[in-house]
Amino acid sequence: MTCEQRVTLNGVVVDGADVDATYKILQPGITGLGAPDTASGSDLNVAAEHGSVTGADYTGTRTLRVPMVVHVPEEPELAMDAWRDIQTAWAPAATDQELLVKIPGIGPVDGTVTFFGRPRGSLEPRLQNLNAGVVFCQGTFVALDPVGYGPEQTAAGSGTVIDVNIGDVASRRATITITGNGSAPRIANIDDGGTFVEFGATLPGATTWAVDLLAKTVVDAAGADVYAAADVLSSSTWPRLVPGSNSLTITGAASASVAYRDGYW
Repeated sequence: MTCEQRVTLNGVVVDGADVDATYKILQPGITGLGAPDTASGSDLNVAAEHGSVTGADYTGTRTLRVPMVVHVPEEPELAMDAWRDIQTAWAPAATDQELLVKIPGIGPVDGTVTFFGRPRGSLEPRLQNLNAGVVFCQGTFVALDPVGYGPEQTAAGSGTVIDVNIGDVASRRATITITGNGSAPRIANIDDGGTFVEFGATLPGATTWAVDLLAKTVVDAAGADVYAAADVLSSSTWPRLVPGSNSLTITGAASASVAYRDGYW
């Protein structure tokens, strides 16, 4: 029985199950999975007493490391060419990239989760077996958002839109597109403790705003930033999609559609 481990970055697939693959994952496999360590730093020592008072726990970034082997049998030059493709795919980037990781039992039904962040290279190839067409290396990817995500899904409705985050951690990767009815819109999530985002400006009928809960932006149908014009109230607490059902209550709008991803540790 094979245990399928696979990573995909910028179109290059590294396969842990296909013995004939040019790019394969080595033992001990992908590291950095599971729930990352907390990095809140918000616990406070109790004055003149033992112990501390706990604060809210948050996680920092996640670092994923993938030990790999490039294998082009008996072709040292072609093996190095193949490694350069890995080097290019895993090269440090100035913008977020998507790393797809497939491991049985992690993430949605198909076992593939997406991490968003920056590759940090596949450097210093080990060439002790280059004469056999073998190059060893390790790719490093820093997930600035430590949550792993399922594929994008959509939901639509008016008044209340029910979203289901079947993952095990809250997700902010959701964009709610609202169509105006001439009122000032308000979006709230009852299942996230009543968190909300509210606008002080009216949204004309047939006009749309796309509200990104992760980036905390508001753009119009042309892609222009209208955050200031929308007069986002400073009291807004910006909802998340918690694990399970999420009742997004939309008022002051004719209709709404949501594009979102489930969240996983």
